[in-house]
Amino acid sequence: SHAPLEMSRELKEQGFTVLRGALPAAADKLTQWADDVLALGMLGAGRSLDGVWHHYERVGGEVETVLTRSENFATNHQGMRELLTGPDSPVARLVGETFGQPVTLYKEKINYKQPGGGGYVAHQDAPAYHNLSQHVTCLLAIDPMDQSNGCLEFAAGAWDGLLDTTPDGVIAPATAVSLSWTPAPLDVGDVLVFSSFVPHRSMPNTSDRPRRALYLTFNAAAEGDLRGQYYANKAGAMGHGRLSLINHFDGKVVTGADEVVAAVRELFRLRGDTQYDPQVTQLEHALQTAVLAKAEAGDDDELITAALLHDVGHLVLDEHDSAEEFLQQDLEHEAVGRTFLAPRFSGRVAAMVQHHVDAKRYLCGTQPEYYAGLSDASKRSLALQGGPFSAEECKEFERRDHAMEAVRIRQWDDCAKTRGRPTPKLEAFLPHVSRAAAVVARVPPHARL
Repeated sequence: SHAPLEMSRELKEQGFTVLRGALPAAADKLTQWADDVLALGMLGAGRSLDGVWHHYERVGGEVETVLTRSENFATNHQGMRELLTGPDSPVARLVGETFGQPVTLYKEKINYKQPGGGGYVAHQDAPAYHNLSQHVTCLLAIDPMDQSNGCLEFAAGAWDGLLDTTPDGVIAPATAVSLSWTPAPLDVGDVLVFSSFVPHRSMPNTSDRPRRALYLTFNAAAEGDLRGQYYANKAGAMGHGRLSLINHFDGKVVTGADEVVAAVRELFRLRGDTQYDPQVTQLEHALQTAVLAKAEAGDDDELITAALLHDVGHLVLDEHDSAEEFLQQDLEHEAVGRTFLAPRFSGRVAAMVQHHVDAKRYLCGTQPEYYAGLSDASKRSLALQGGPFSAEECKEFERRDHAMEAVRIRQWDDCAKTRGRPTPKLEAFLPHVSRAAAVVARVPPHARL
């Protein structure tokens, strides 16, 4: 039989413990998995219980919006699911051995803390989890973290109760100032385990490096699997403009059109430099298409936005020319594009992007010379997409809402593949994206289920 588990001495006496290099296999994968989670969160918006939730903040003198947190992804990503949940979870096993009893995942999040990102004021975790009697949090460092990019700081001690707390659920400022704070710098692969009562905080990121961290809260396995209940409660209870059930984030949360602009910026930052074809990157192709749309469409924000984002599905799917499987099967990037756009823009924007692939089939069915002018890659993708439309299919296409606007986008798309063509930067087109997003009547994220 196994020896009974016992809480580690350091966790018991100090409230936290650092396990250096404890999960090297996971450390090797977490950067890619964090990118996967970012892309998965683009498939929805709001607080759907079966989708990844993204939160954004304003940084840089409040002129730029960036991703600050992702959560609710453990069941949406295979690697994360195997790492964090179930009887074979190496993280749950390690945390259970440190905590002194078996544990199960209660909630998970990635805090990105990008350059300029806000910190978290002094707090204890316990006030956020009223329905748990025993829980513990574990942090896996995705990036190295130190005081310059806002590592965690602890008031070490054998804490077992709550300090003076404000109505926002954080430690009263006068009490926080009286505590002695110890920074906890970490390297990639280090694991930090801390109790629900130990006071902790983190400063803003004043460096030029991100400080991504995977935070995992576990409850005692004896209390059962409460993760689904936690997210259902948070979706309904979290206040507008808040990250958490306690108000400890010392930054500016953004929603609405600013959130949409941040999502677009993050996707292009993550995958815009991949190759669209041998001539241009995904970002170059998008910008060239948007330039042509702006030249013809003037101040039509929705049409320019649809042109810029017509291949956003490629970014979400990580489809690009250097990938071996590219153009081996049709992953329906236009449908994925619609999934990204539909909750963020009008039906017109989503429809134009959804129909831009069929617009190629339509043009091939109505203009034989159009097919002859397609690139080899476009001809290969056309075959995967079903080939030219028949005469009847062309008539059906013409009856669709916004189909002929999709044809315009297709024509700009075809002319947007020139190596080295100068264009304005992405930022020049984001005001169009912002205005297109702002016309949609948006429900506050915490109210969307």
